[in-house]
Amino acid sequence: MDSINFDWYDFAEKLINTKVEEGCKPFLTALESVKQGDVSAAVAALQDLNELQYLLSVVILEIQHVKLGADPSLLTLFTEALRENVPIGSVDTSNIYHEIASVWEKDVCALLPDDDVLYRNQYQRGDSLLISVVNERCRLGLHAKALPLVNKIDAYYRESLSETWVKVISGLSEGDVKEQALMTLAKVGSYRPMIQDGGEEACAFANAIKGFSDLDLDSEHAAVQVSFKGLLRLSRHRATKDVRSFGTYTAQVAAAKVAGRIKHNGWLEIAKTLTPNIHDTDLKQRAIVALQLAEFHCLEKPISELQPIIESIGLVWTGIDDPLQALNNYIDSKPLKKVSSDEELANAIIAGKDMTAEVALRMAQEDNENRYHTPAYNRFLLGCQLCLPDEQLNQFYEELDWSHEEALVEGAWWFVWRQPERVLPYLNRGYPEGDKFGTYTKRFLPFLTPDLLAKAEKFYIEHERTEPLTLFIAHWVLHDNLHNAARILGHLGKTTSKKEWVPRYRRGNSAGKPFITIADKETNAKPLPYLGEVSDIKSAIKACTTIALLLQLVTDHWQDKQLVEAVLKAVKLKKYQKSFDDRCALIKLYLIVGELEAAVALLPSVNTGRKRWSNVEYGAEPVEDILSFLMTSPEKLTLNLFNTLIIEISKIFPQWIWSSYFSLARLSCHLSKADREEAQQAITKTASKVFRFPSDNISVYFGFLKGTLEVEGYSNSLASQLETWCHKIKQLMNHQGCYVDIIWIISQVANLKMHVPHELWEKFSSDIYINIQFTAYKHRAISVLEKTLIHLWSVGDLTLMKALIQSNKLPEHLQYDLYRSIWKDIHLAPSPYEVLALTKPGLNATPILKKEFTESLCSVMVEHQHPDAQRMQKLLTTTIMPLN
Repeated sequence: MDSINFDWYDFAEKLINTKVEEGCKPFLTALESVKQGDVSAAVAALQDLNELQYLLSVVILEIQHVKLGADPSLLTLFTEALRENVPIGSVDTSNIYHEIASVWEKDVCALLPDDDVLYRNQYQRGDSLLISVVNERCRLGLHAKALPLVNKIDAYYRESLSETWVKVISGLSEGDVKEQALMTLAKVGSYRPMIQDGGEEACAFANAIKGFSDLDLDSEHAAVQVSFKGLLRLSRHRATKDVRSFGTYTAQVAAAKVAGRIKHNGWLEIAKTLTPNIHDTDLKQRAIVALQLAEFHCLEKPISELQPIIESIGLVWTGIDDPLQALNNYIDSKPLKKVSSDEELANAIIAGKDMTAEVALRMAQEDNENRYHTPAYNRFLLGCQLCLPDEQLNQFYEELDWSHEEALVEGAWWFVWRQPERVLPYLNRGYPEGDKFGTYTKRFLPFLTPDLLAKAEKFYIEHERTEPLTLFIAHWVLHDNLHNAARILGHLGKTTSKKEWVPRYRRGNSAGKPFITIADKETNAKPLPYLGEVSDIKSAIKACTTIALLLQLVTDHWQDKQLVEAVLKAVKLKKYQKSFDDRCALIKLYLIVGELEAAVALLPSVNTGRKRWSNVEYGAEPVEDILSFLMTSPEKLTLNLFNTLIIEISKIFPQWIWSSYFSLARLSCHLSKADREEAQQAITKTASKVFRFPSDNISVYFGFLKGTLEVEGYSNSLASQLETWCHKIKQLMNHQGCYVDIIWIISQVANLKMHVPHELWEKFSSDIYINIQFTAYKHRAISVLEKTLIHLWSVGDLTLMKALIQSNKLPEHLQYDLYRSIWKDIHLAPSPYEVLALTKPGLNATPILKKEFTESLCSVMVEHQHPDAQRMQKLLTTTIMPLN
């Protein structure tokens, strides 16, 4: 195809006017099959969906299947379909289920066989599904059937595990199974390692003791004693933030209540023993009241004996109709929560008090202490937090100079807690633009009007924000509007990684900037500036109290011979060589004045291979300084110096020094032919021992390639040797690497283009580029693609891009991500029309892909003064891109 003379306007017009079918057709087809009772046909219809779409579709269809009263045994077909189509870990479900999770777990998962429940639990965060199914089975009276699942719950979740065991045990019949379960529950709090400071373990023991007390077990029962003694040991010491007091309080109250109810001295003794171990003042006061009430019941005292206890908690005896109920209400009420100063101020403002002076003082404090946003932004958010009147907030809002919508949305979030009636007006002004990433959408869903909901759906589809879209799907499922859910479901992208559910464009670091190859950087190296001779050398040196200052003096006046001689004499003083950093700076100084031998002599004293907490990490920087010097003065390299440098770089961890192997291999080509072979054998042998992964030896062979071409250029006599090194590099690329950066490799490949015959370069580079496992870089894959592509564009070649696209080795989501990067960076492409022809989307592409392609095409047409450029601009401004 002639990409320049192609009718681009005609193609663009057809592309953006092509209607995309409403809704997610595979899901709608599957839904019809479920309504007809054909689950096999339903799962077959979902084959073309990506993992996220597939998993969500299955959850929704299972809910519908159960609602229709169909055979629950057919639900296992959905699990089988998930095993084949949605790998564990391919989708992150932590935010996608929203409120439909409880419906699905209760109505669907409780009906699944145990094996299916265990498998489906792997898609969840933690063991939330197992716990929900166990709780539902207990609610239905199926306690024995819950046992296999409760035994599978991860012991890390101590508090929730103990709560679940209590529910299961409450319905088990007497016997060995129940006794074993009681002992398992008793030991949950003693599981190790301890989680943080023991708060989870304290609550686990407390849940066990409360469960035992509800069953009226004897206090001497083995399980009761295990939990009691475990909690006693744990609670003796006050932990950080007093995290153990609440668990101890819960257990103490449970023991006191059962002691009073069944008049049992053993339980009363447990309550007495635990009371001193409650460190929180408020909780301890409640525990003392619980203990006094238990003693009242055990001793069967008259009701009048409760009067001192009633008065101790601030109540009036004569005003109490039922003292027992009043005391139990006090014991069971929520512990006092410490109110922050901002909460107190907000409560006073809501109550209508004049707090002008206090608000002014708080605003001044915010200006001084909060540097996160601009002062105007911080004041507006603080005003929302304090629930200031709209008139005052509008004054703060007018002072904003950026992020107006974001401020409104974040402000509305504060109103959700105290003044929900104020949320909607703020959302009408700022949502969804102010919640670009959908951070607050979950909490705002109950407030969204139909207009705001439609606007938000359109916005998040355009910006490809998957998490808020999944919340909208859940919203429509809960409102029995599955067609609206299906409409959004079709926009959940193409990707498979749980970190990247939808194609997302991330610009490379060099995108939009002039791109410089490695060769360009080397040829454009700037000489050191020279500030002229120093008039008073003695005074100048005397003013330099550290070697760093002396280094700067020499850097500024490096051509002043008298100064250099004086400095070289001065640096022999011990005060300039005391520390590691001094000697590193001294090496730099020697190199500036051309004293290579002196610099190398100092190298062993700074290059120990150990990590340093300075900027000269692992001693790599001094070695690299010497190699950089030799790159500009290769004639000073000798075989003895080469061998010395090999010894020094072999001391350093390869992660920090792999590029030095490249430089040293490159420098070896400047030695005489007799010394070169020995040097190259030495560095090859050393590198093969140092690099744990064979692929990292690539840096050495690229050094041989580049150094040979620099010294001798390409010739037929060298062709065999060069091809041997190229073949070795391709072999090493098939192995696992660790340190050598893939983008660096491609930059070296691009650099070779100007130095070897095109046929050799094309075959060598294509073999390397097409076989790179880009998917192995996971979330970095598109960034690696972007940067490597621009390296290749910098040498004006599309060969590798064509080969990569036509090889079909990229997953679909990564290929579309690459296309979008290409369109954004089209101004850097060597032949933009040819690039657009290679990457043009099909008529059935998503509206986002169509829009970005046509915008890129339009920019190229304008830049190249295409006859249809104005028509294209008009087409883009007048055509509304379809969003469904």
